[in-house]
Amino acid sequence: MDQHVIVVGVETTTVRVVEELTRSRTPAVVVVSPTADPVVVAELRAGGATLVEAARTDERALREAGVHRARAVIVLGRDEVASTRTALAVEDADAGVPIVLEVVNPAFGSRLAPLLGDCTVLSPAQLAAPAFIGAALGDGQVQAVRLGGRDVVVGPRASVAGQVLARLGDPERGPLPDAGPGPAVAAQAVAAQAVVGDGRQSASDGGGAVVIGTQHRHSGRQVRTRGLLGGAARLLDRRQRIVLLLLLGVILASTAYFHSSAGKDWLTSLYLAFTTATGTGYGDPDDAELTVRFTAIVIQVMGLLLASGLTAVMTDALTSSRLATLTGSVRGRPRHHVVVCGLGRIGTAVVVGLRERGIPVVAVERNEEAYGVNRVRRLKVPVVIGEASDPSTLEEAGVHRCDAAMALTDDDAVNLEISLVARAAREDLRIVTRLYDDDLATRVERRLRLGATRSVSMLTAPAFVAAALGRPRSTIVPVGRRVVLLTELQVEPDAGLVGMLPSQLSQAGQVRLLAVRRADGAWVWNEPDEAFGPGDRIAVAATRTGLGQLRLACRPPL
Repeated sequence: MDQHVIVVGVETTTVRVVEELTRSRTPAVVVVSPTADPVVVAELRAGGATLVEAARTDERALREAGVHRARAVIVLGRDEVASTRTALAVEDADAGVPIVLEVVNPAFGSRLAPLLGDCTVLSPAQLAAPAFIGAALGDGQVQAVRLGGRDVVVGPRASVAGQVLARLGDPERGPLPDAGPGPAVAAQAVAAQAVVGDGRQSASDGGGAVVIGTQHRHSGRQVRTRGLLGGAARLLDRRQRIVLLLLLGVILASTAYFHSSAGKDWLTSLYLAFTTATGTGYGDPDDAELTVRFTAIVIQVMGLLLASGLTAVMTDALTSSRLATLTGSVRGRPRHHVVVCGLGRIGTAVVVGLRERGIPVVAVERNEEAYGVNRVRRLKVPVVIGEASDPSTLEEAGVHRCDAAMALTDDDAVNLEISLVARAAREDLRIVTRLYDDDLATRVERRLRLGATRSVSMLTAPAFVAAALGRPRSTIVPVGRRVVLLTELQVEPDAGLVGMLPSQLSQAGQVRLLAVRRADGAWVWNEPDEAFGPGDRIAVAATRTGLGQLRLACRPPL
């Protein structure tokens, strides 16, 4: 076998990766351990993959899989230590073969990749989060994309808030009109377009413009985890309001009694009623009749009982309020937010992405020790600890007033139950459900009408295959009757782009440079006009023709 792709690690994503490789007419060789899931192994064999059984993925197993003739090696798995060991074994067996490595922690991957030579590090959570966020926003004109090292939104100017990073074009001027003489001028123009999320736009910004920005314009406000108003609202909950109304009723009835029986004026009667009910003041006047005094005793006893009840429920509420402040729970009555159920890797990435885009979020997690609880709380996102399939838990998260609910746990059955409970709470609620089984997801969308369903393996497998085959992933953005492709490209050694200035790259109507990551640095948007070098990575917006020409320029001549 020659020019095949070796896949190490048997999990749900492996099946999707093999399916993608088969569609690309690329042979797949999967290194399988004896303890691998037999169901997944059977699916891999049915998918046409060649299986190599090995107790440990070392140099011997890799040579048996044909690493010297392989086109690339994809290493999958959540154990980052095992994945690193496998990547190092690949380097020892054949240092020239490209490696595509799955990592859970993107920060760890960014530090590891430069040490492994030709290695591409991908995080499934970062790859899948934009698709889930886009489904939750429900705006078909706005796309959530990860481009140039950051999460951005692309869509009409009226739907994009925050900082405007780039303007692509509009139906009148074309998909990629001339941005000016160079990135420095373009950066100044973009900076002038930067706005806050209150809906104000510059006079030169047309309503039909398609832009790349940092936030999605949303009507909701960030949910408070603390604050005076939220604390007061929590103190005066339903129980306190009932007790206060009963106490007020006793005072009003007593005022009427003193006015009619004792012959007191209304002000004196109110004074007597209030002091008797609450045990304050100077007591009854000396000239009050005996029956009035005995009645006052009864009123005082009732007032004491109600006052003690009020003290008890207020003490309980104060304790709950303090605990809510310490644990970052919901304060007040949030509206127009997104409820995210499950704070695993995917759920946490979705919450972080929504928060960065300015979307208010409330998270629900049953395990307080889960991966993302502390990280989400550091972002001032309220977390409700409880079973998301419990209607009372979703009610505490504000499901009756939210714009969308997302079931993102690692269990398909739990996600389905959460979605059904959310649908029972509100018929018009937008629901996003995470499901692995693609056939089940299709049937759920069509028959159960539970909203959008997404599979992490279906979303991430094309990215792993594209990286292994050296194909850039592109996002298609409609601009009027034409489209623009957003993608990232690598500048190879001896390519025509080496030594070219960014100002020479941008072509009016064809290509727009958005961001650059130098071989030894981080992503920079609107970078100064410095020549490209080998190993640089660029993020661009281009038409199909412009992208084809740019791909040729990023490769060495034949």
